[in-house]
Amino acid sequence: YESEDVKFQDLIDAAHARGMKIILDIVLNHTGNFGEENLCKLFTRDWEADQSSIDDCMVPYTKKDGGKLPDNYLSLPGGEQYAARLAQMKNTDGQNHDKNNYWHHVGNEWNWDDYSRWYGQIAGDCVDLNTENPAVSNYLVECYGKFIAMGVDGFRIDTGGHISRLTFNNSFIPQFEALAEQYKAKRNGGDFFMYAEVCARERNVVYRNHENCSPFYYTWKESKNYAWDTSETSWNNIVVMEGQKGNHTNINSTDQQSHHLIPKNKIIRIKSVGIDADIFNPQSVTPYDFQSSKKIVLMVARALKDKGVIEFYQAAKILKDRDDCEFVFVGSSDLGNASSLDESFLSSPYVKHISWSNEVANMLRSCYLFVLPSYKEGFPRTVLEAMSMEKPSVVSDCDGCKEAIENGINGLICKTKDPKDLASKIATLLDDENLANYMGQNGRKIVLSHYNQPLITAKYIKFYKELAGV
Repeated sequence: YESEDVKFQDLIDAAHARGMKIILDIVLNHTGNFGEENLCKLFTRDWEADQSSIDDCMVPYTKKDGGKLPDNYLSLPGGEQYAARLAQMKNTDGQNHDKNNYWHHVGNEWNWDDYSRWYGQIAGDCVDLNTENPAVSNYLVECYGKFIAMGVDGFRIDTGGHISRLTFNNSFIPQFEALAEQYKAKRNGGDFFMYAEVCARERNVVYRNHENCSPFYYTWKESKNYAWDTSETSWNNIVVMEGQKGNHTNINSTDQQSHHLIPKNKIIRIKSVGIDADIFNPQSVTPYDFQSSKKIVLMVARALKDKGVIEFYQAAKILKDRDDCEFVFVGSSDLGNASSLDESFLSSPYVKHISWSNEVANMLRSCYLFVLPSYKEGFPRTVLEAMSMEKPSVVSDCDGCKEAIENGINGLICKTKDPKDLASKIATLLDDENLANYMGQNGRKIVLSHYNQPLITAKYIKFYKELAGV
């Protein structure tokens, strides 16, 4: 559907005339739950009706008219209408409606955090297409290839992490590349770009110990040949009920590839870039004057919700009646970041706020304990700095934080987004100075033996020498 006065081709041409590029957001992974015109027609569109009203413009294609939906569809409750639609695509009612297997039929038994997400329905309105079916992948290439022929400069592929790399490398990338070369003149000879959203919900390089779900994994070519059936009718005689993947060559190959990863003996993991333990040395750093005789509970971070700043402030309020401690937050708002907290929040009777400082080492020297209750972390440098200054830390149980802190050894671990548990762990250390000192001393020992920069640098040099064969 296009407006009558300006066409999409006009936009592309005008952008190119100004030296700009058009990157088109496309979806290969799923359709909506209202069917699809050519793969599973459930409605007809009345373009003369009010397009803002789904009841007016979407006319059910029911059985009496040769369609798939029940004749009483409009009188069904909303939940039953949804079930009637979904059954036609995913066989959820125990009947084999999707005989050509245009959709995956896995609704519930899959996991966001492993390769089973290639076959699962990620949301109620995202019915997962069977991209391992050549009839589907070729149809998608045909549809989106028309935009390449018009001269778009690239695709941003939505939910790419829910499609296997093997499927990209065997079905989508070669065909899109061929079309991009065929219509290169439409881009004035420029390159064609493709990049995908891989849905990594944490900051570690290897996503939750699954290389095949990690962003870098999708940048690789195949190093091994897997069987791949290119026939558009190859799925037609396979019955796949809800919860099943189907015994098909392409599905079996994506399963095999998901397990043929880098051998463990070929993986070298270097945690953190390290810190300079000579700079963060409690014996040589001048104490910071907090103008308080109380035990300082310190947090240093950007003022973001994701850093657990709200929980830090809530913990301070929970412990407000203690007269032996003072909470200090060092960090400023991050303008433009949706997770940023404004100055009105940071100004609190329970927390002393310092917006910015280049004296973090001095502050760590003077604090009693360090806190980082993040929702997500890579490998937190500030925690290593606190450890190097012989300070115990209380951190959340998110990945990254719980790698830096061994519970009971160099700090305590609290539940993520749980201010009561955070306050309890802080109180434990406030009440036991011997335990706090023990953890602080352990922290510096760990830094000196594992995270001091000369050690980390030596690991990188050794790795690059082995890589270069030196």
